[in-house]
Amino acid sequence: MNRVHKKAPVVTLSLVSIVLVFILLVSSLVIGKENFFFYFNYDGGRLQDILFTIGSKLGSGWIYIPVILYLIILKKKWLSFFVILLCMNTLVCQVIKRTVREDRPSVFIKDVRPHTVAGEVLNTKLSFPSGHTSTAFLLVLFFSFMSESWFIAFIMLLYGLWVGYSRVYLAQHFPIDISGGIAVAIVSFWITYYIYRKYFTTQDSV
Repeated sequence: MNRVHKKAPVVTLSLVSIVLVFILLVSSLVIGKENFFFYFNYDGGRLQDILFTIGSKLGSGWIYIPVILYLIILKKKWLSFFVILLCMNTLVCQVIKRTVREDRPSVFIKDVRPHTVAGEVLNTKLSFPSGHTSTAFLLVLFFSFMSESWFIAFIMLLYGLWVGYSRVYLAQHFPIDISGGIAVAIVSFWITYYIYRKYFTTQDSV
């Protein structure tokens, strides 16, 4: 299988993600960050509260643990690539967060009380970009690349959208923060790919 065909799912998902970043960014600028937030933050009832609470938890840092264990046991060839990718993504995301220092919706929005879910602790600082979303889309791109499967790519895209949407639904982020998280994942993946291919692999490796 040639390398162009192998990279087709992850390249396609990268392009789809770029379009999504553009849509979220432009909509936030045109409609307004706060107004656009309320397109996604509303009281959807108990079922949606549970659904998006789960989605949010699936973007937390603990998700790396089963992924790393899976790679150690079954896909050791990919472990070093993933570790470099994880470190790159974390570094880029945290540097931007601590540089921008944007307030979260619970602090930024003054006039209207956002919909919140009981038991969900609202963060107040470091809103941009969304770390949960960058984690999710890092996994979206990584598994699409590793599997070379269009089916896996589609399932992972749904997972990424679930996590991203959940962060706004739970009033933890603005949509523009979600766009930032996706962008961080895209940049981190392709920088890692370039570095890994150039310095850490042979011609027949990842």
